Amino acid sequence: MGTTIASVQYESTAYRGNRREAESRAVGCQGKLFLKSWTQGSPLEKSSRSGVFPPKVLETWSPEVMIEEDRNKKRFERESAGGGEVYEPAGWINSISIRYATLPRISWALLWMQHGGRIGLLLLGPIFILTFIFGWTQLHDTRSFSEFFREGVLPFILYLFLPLSVCWAVGRYLEKKHPRVVYRIPKGPKWELNRRTGMVTLYYDPDTDERAGQINAQAPFDEWDGYLVTLPDHQGNLWYRLNLVHKTEEWALPLN
Repeated sequence: MGTTIASVQYESTAYRGNRREAESRAVGCQGKLFLKSWTQGSPLEKSSRSGVFPPKVLETWSPEVMIEEDRNKKRFERESAGGGEVYEPAGWINSISIRYATLPRISWALLWMQHGGRIGLLLLGPIFILTFIFGWTQLHDTRSFSEFFREGVLPFILYLFLPLSVCWAVGRYLEKKHPRVVYRIPKGPKWELNRRTGMVTLYYDPDTDERAGQINAQAPFDEWDGYLVTLPDHQGNLWYRLNLVHKTEEWALPLN
């Protein structure tokens, strides 16, 4: 019975850790620039690949959440079939596959505009007020308040805090009143990992390519190497990026 279920659920290309890896189908054609950009080190050992998994994923996507997501998916499909809103998700995560899709660039730009303005205003506002009070206590004997305000305060308000406020207000208004303008539907996914077929699939970039949603490259999981790259951010703190890089082709995808 177990054999029957396995043969129905998994295809012959499905990944098995105890199976001998097939020989490369072609000679490597990766350029030095590609290797330097994506690998920057030796591949992860096969014995350690299963251990490279962010624990928070299990907290975010618990079995209960996965079951609820599957129920919602079936409900949306029934509503769509009954004449409701068309349900065509660009990405998903379930027990069989992970298809990754993200918001278009214009959506991210609008979100960065809103939250960048909000964070900048909330962080710089109190500092500016304290600086304003301190400056006035030091100069009130030599300058009038109107002169001090016009020369030392008004430029900051006009050229810094007013633009930040406008960005926050416009972004907030669009998100509340016109959410479809901000949260636009992606044109297609970026990549997919499928446990049933054992295939890693790359799609054309939905932001730059008219063929968004179409398959760009596909290969079994056995033909990919994993690279855990350590890089500093703009503050000097280390962060890690897990990459899947094909062994012979110039195919690569960051998993985080």
